[in-house]
Amino acid sequence: MTDSAQRACLTLFDLDHTLIRLDSNQAWVQFLIDAKRLDARSASAGARAMEQRYRKETVEIDIEFCEFFIGTLVGIEAGDLAFLLGEFVRSRIRPAITARARDLIEAHRKAGEILAIITATNRIITRPIADALGISNLIATEPEYSHGRLTGRVAGVPSMRGGKVTRLRAWLKEGAVPGAEDLNDLKVLRFYSDSINDRALLEVATDAIAVDPDPPLAALANERGWPIISLLDPASTL
Repeated sequence: MTDSAQRACLTLFDLDHTLIRLDSNQAWVQFLIDAKRLDARSASAGARAMEQRYRKETVEIDIEFCEFFIGTLVGIEAGDLAFLLGEFVRSRIRPAITARARDLIEAHRKAGEILAIITATNRIITRPIADALGISNLIATEPEYSHGRLTGRVAGVPSMRGGKVTRLRAWLKEGAVPGAEDLNDLKVLRFYSDSINDRALLEVATDAIAVDPDPPLAALANERGWPIISLLDPASTL
């Protein structure tokens, strides 16, 4: 282990209902419905079904869940997509970022830590969100491309549930954190999340923090003695 690895402190943030007060996948579908880019009835029904699948934890890594939301991007030309994403972040995401979330990010940045967002939502939707939050490192579900066009499928292991640990290990192995090629090389691995779906990563973190947690995560956090915090501003609601 090198000196740089001994000093390495990595702080990870889940995205949906952690740094932002909504689910970015669901918000994106509603945005496209409002923009008349998706059929309201079928898209709403599909999004509700995916939300139910996610909450039921029917499978460890739900490919169908990931590919439903990637599918909303297929067929949109690059320039048009860039415009839509810009409007999406402006109108739906920025209002969902609380001052407390920004203050938390800034506190870890000022401490000299390496920051990253790790999310099950696909990279196309979350890259501009991460930029809006000022976080350059992003581990997200990767969409598959063929001949430069989206296929609607997932590429590799989705960054979902236990897949977050798999993707984090691969990210470190690629040299994302100088001197730390494995979880054990990190001095601190801190992870903020709202959801029991992130249990696998919370359990390998040296510092696990529950943020406005769902009931199963709140119960687990109390059992394990993990801190529970809120990033909601005083006037905000879940």
